[in-house]
Amino acid sequence: MLIRCDILHATSAGDWELIEVKSSSRVKDEHYWDVAVQKYVLMQVGLPICSTQLMYINTETCFFPHLDNLFTIADITAEVDRLLPEVPSRINQFRMILAETVEPTLAIGKHCDKPNRCTFWEDCWKHVPEVSIFSIPRLDWKKKEGLIAQGILAIAELPTDYQLSDNQRSYVSSVLANQPQIGREAIAASLAELEYPIQFFDFEAQNPAIPWFHELKPYEQFPLSIYQYSCQVLQADGSIQHHEYLHTDQSDPRPKLIAALTTDISPDRLGCHVPQIL
Repeated sequence: MLIRCDILHATSAGDWELIEVKSSSRVKDEHYWDVAVQKYVLMQVGLPICSTQLMYINTETCFFPHLDNLFTIADITAEVDRLLPEVPSRINQFRMILAETVEPTLAIGKHCDKPNRCTFWEDCWKHVPEVSIFSIPRLDWKKKEGLIAQGILAIAELPTDYQLSDNQRSYVSSVLANQPQIGREAIAASLAELEYPIQFFDFEAQNPAIPWFHELKPYEQFPLSIYQYSCQVLQADGSIQHHEYLHTDQSDPRPKLIAALTTDISPDRLGCHVPQIL
């Protein structure tokens, strides 16, 4: 068994703290297993572990430029210790799988993407049609798993009396007929609510773990300074004007971008208060 610990901290009492570092903004269930395997291996080689902790990104009280609390630490010793007795049997299970000469048979399902997409996803899912039961809107996984167990993947294979919501049934009927279903009255009603000039706005943003500008938190979105926004303005007579903004230096892009934005699109169309950052 090979592990690589993020942090092993020696205490004054002569034992060790195991600290796992994640870019996550919270503790997740899979983190407990990650640390449990590490602790198991360390204990097997005789290293006394007094506590196990998870260090993760603080998205609650950390704000740029004060990044001294970028990470927060949670003690997960109790949760990890509850899993430790199961680790040996899991290891034996993995060894048995690795020793097999035939590919293991396992139905596709939610586990293929959770907690992360499996590296064999493309191979295992290559037989799934492009339009399948997985494209039916809001079909819960319990129903999907039932259909998978029956070998039903294509929408054409669905039983005619299969229970679906009205929206799902509409989608399935559209696929089977190979024709889009167009809600012309609803579209017309929505278009009638529009007022000219109409702005078509494309905007780029970034949300890094380590914030770059004043009062931003980790993972909080902000305008990406190397990108531009593009705004097409359609007038009632059919004419179109183009507006754009490109931030070209390393300064905080928000003041200049917002100033340009409120020139190209009036504040009443933005539907928000123009911030005092201007």
